[in-house]
Amino acid sequence: MRLIQVREICQIIAGDIHPLQNMRVLQRVAGGDAEKQVEFPREVVTEGFKGLEIRLGQLSGTYSFGDRLTMADFFAVPMVGNALRRGVDMTQFPILSRLNESLSELPAFKRAHPSSQPDCPQTN
Repeated sequence: MRLIQVREICQIIAGDIHPLQNMRVLQRVAGGDAEKQVEFPREVVTEGFKGLEIRLGQLSGTYSFGDRLTMADFFAVPMVGNALRRGVDMTQFPILSRLNESLSELPAFKRAHPSSQPDCPQTN
């Protein structure tokens, strides 16, 4: 396994996509404009995923990096969840969608899902 490539995937998510999803950033960028607070993070995730999808096309196998579960998978799944909450059209990202579906079936990922946490609000 090439650790530098795993870190590369993690950094694309942690450095380029995730920080621009935080409420403090969104409030600064969009102020009180509710529409901008929805559109801006959707645009950032979409643009970030375009590059990530290309890179994953070169590196992925069963998982984000070949056939071994790595830290890159632990970064990718929550960001896909965020993208889905933001209304990103995931059909344009087949690799990320496939990874998210298969990883979300693993017991550890099921247990870590936000809806599985004891403090998760009940939904109707």
